[in-house]
Amino acid sequence: MCAKISQAPKTDTCPQCHMSFEAITTHWDMSSECSFPKLPRQVKDIIYGIFSVRGSLETRNRGRRNRISVNSTRLDALEQLRSVLGVYTTRTPIVEKRNSSERFGESVNKNYVLKLRPIPNIQSKPQFNNTKGAEYASNGVFMKTAFLLQGRVNNGSASMRIAVDKARKKGSDMIFKEFFRNRWVEDREGENYVTYSSPYDEVKNLIATDWPRGWWNREYM
Repeated sequence: MCAKISQAPKTDTCPQCHMSFEAITTHWDMSSECSFPKLPRQVKDIIYGIFSVRGSLETRNRGRRNRISVNSTRLDALEQLRSVLGVYTTRTPIVEKRNSSERFGESVNKNYVLKLRPIPNIQSKPQFNNTKGAEYASNGVFMKTAFLLQGRVNNGSASMRIAVDKARKKGSDMIFKEFFRNRWVEDREGENYVTYSSPYDEVKNLIATDWPRGWWNREYM
């Protein structure tokens, strides 16, 4: 069961022809004059940050186009991402997903979903490797995104709790170990999660990186 939370604008403006469309990606697909814009590096960094902790791909049109889905218990984080990513988000509302446990009266965290438009430049999940670990660990936009979705600050300490298997499979665990300077512990109650932590003062400059601004943000159209 899903409940609507917020609605995106009904139209988007093409930065190339400056006309408004209800489905701008369809316009880019079918137009002889306009095409899907090149993905700015900082937007790609945001999307990769999403994939490192909370992103998944939904296959559409028999695998020819994949739509990115962002799942989080933090509605405010998804609202921020929608604002920053602008035309890269769909007009589908952010929705609240309820599971069977909640319907039977058990206490569970609410989960929200933000959907992005199919992006030709990204047709598969990124796989982070050793050579890229240090690069992404020092990338402010990437780390700000990951921390927004998964991190927390408490008593002067910044931390992130990540599912071990998922992080290792993606290769993102090396990024977080590098970012938190190899300060991490496995959960005592189980082997499935690991918590990375560091004094907030040591990482706050990257976490507080300004969001990128440009034509892709609706506020600049």
